[in-house]
Amino acid sequence: MEAFIRDTVNAAAAAAGFPPLGDSETLMAFLIVVAALALVFGIVIGRIAARRRSTAAETMATPLLTSRHAGEAVSESVAVPYGTYQHFLTERGVPQPEIRNRLNEYLEQFDAVRAGLDGLGEGPETPFAFGEVREILEAGAFARAADLLTSLGEDHARIGRDLKSVADQRLMAAASVRVLIGDLLSAQGAHDGAAKHYQDAIDTLPPDEDTIRCDYLNKHGTASYNAAKFNAAADSFAKALSLRERLFDAHDPRIGTTLNNLAMVHYAQGNYEAAEPLYKKALIVDERNYGGDHPAIATDLNNLALLHKKQGNILAAEPLLKRALIIKEKSLPSRDPSLIRGMRNYASVLRALKRTEEADKLELRANALATNDAPPIAREKGDTEDALPVSA
Repeated sequence: MEAFIRDTVNAAAAAAGFPPLGDSETLMAFLIVVAALALVFGIVIGRIAARRRSTAAETMATPLLTSRHAGEAVSESVAVPYGTYQHFLTERGVPQPEIRNRLNEYLEQFDAVRAGLDGLGEGPETPFAFGEVREILEAGAFARAADLLTSLGEDHARIGRDLKSVADQRLMAAASVRVLIGDLLSAQGAHDGAAKHYQDAIDTLPPDEDTIRCDYLNKHGTASYNAAKFNAAADSFAKALSLRERLFDAHDPRIGTTLNNLAMVHYAQGNYEAAEPLYKKALIVDERNYGGDHPAIATDLNNLALLHKKQGNILAAEPLLKRALIIKEKSLPSRDPSLIRGMRNYASVLRALKRTEEADKLELRANALATNDAPPIAREKGDTEDALPVSA
């Protein structure tokens, strides 16, 4: 057997150009070296085969170019970032089942990002075009794409704020012009036209100008009231009241003005139940702001008294008109039309209470103070309205 092996090996050596082997010990050493080399070679080949089998299994479990929908191919533009993201997850030791879930989510998010980029506009003020960002994103350079998008967002925000500031200034100017036209028309008694321009001014104002909006709403309400458009007036005064109650302290004098104006509209419509609590609240607000002897208090008292008279509650109206007249006599000139109206209002209540002698004396005083060039005094069934809505 040994002779056969030696002859076989010597024949192979001679074919390869090597000298023949000698004794048995040399032959044994040669066989051991060959066996060792064969063992090492086998181990290396086995590991390579195992790795290839594992890679093939992973590829089957999470195919690089398919989405979560079976058989749906991923576009070439998505393939590079998709593979980059897969490599990113693998390097961080994310388990294979979770990698597949994340890649499915990634596909949807990537499509959404691309669609968002397609929908964004470009301007000469921006240093980077959105098309460039899309190309960088599709190449898988996520960090670079994020940096460029951040820069673009900041640039567009700055440009937007600048443009908004200019737009707001122009809108404010346009609204102011509308109000000036309305004021001119109101002065001429063209209340319908004035109300239209006031409404245009309200619609033109920038969204954040609620304080000015309140003033314009009050102007619109006053013009509508004077034009006998009571529903439109009530709507504007109610909106102004809601805004002012949100913007200002509960006892702000502007709230008192708006309360009184809204109450007067309800009074003109014969809605006395809605008018009464508004008049009372306006009186409380004005007393806190002006004290007890201010002409504004006399107006509130007079309006509330006339309301009680309309309701047939003469006894409740009498002390209010009396107090209003005392305030006017202290604070107004002797021939002031409001003072004369106050005298006649109080006289009408005294007459209704059968206090005829007091009523006659008061009417004589009012007639003596009234002059031929005094402004006409509006009357309604013997009552005199004391005030129209205030635009403030």
